[in-house]
Amino acid sequence: MSRRFASPGSIAAVSSSFKTPLILGGSASIRPKIFHFVLSTTGAAADGVLEWIIQKATALGTTTAVTPRPLDPSDPTTATATAGSNASAEPTYTANSSLFDEGINQRATYTWNAWTEGAQLVVPVVASNGLGISCLSSVAPAYTGVANAHIHSEE
Repeated sequence: MSRRFASPGSIAAVSSSFKTPLILGGSASIRPKIFHFVLSTTGAAADGVLEWIIQKATALGTTTAVTPRPLDPSDPTTATATAGSNASAEPTYTANSSLFDEGINQRATYTWNAWTEGAQLVVPVVASNGLGISCLSSVAPAYTGVANAHIHSEE
């Protein structure tokens, strides 16, 4: 049976270049799978669009550590996977590796769930590799507030 964890993240200020509010990192011994994620904003939004992208990373960048929280209280409290929020140095993303790339209204909260076993987004079994969620605001009116990402993963 898989252990399941929740990891929240945010980016303090969305800009016109991609910024990473949350990244999930694997290891040489574990292959985390994202089965649920939520994207939102908490600042004063207008009717503009944020572009959200999830892509593979070969280096996790510099982030604030996030401790994945167990969804089942009887599971061990420590995940093998790592999570990081509010990247100050962006992860190294692999070109043409996006698994999700959508424009979402700033006022909307977006929720995604894997529709079946095997439909999850999978992190490679390689140390310091992961899946990162990034966003940008490039459509007027520009949004420069806080963006949030929250994932549920299993390992």
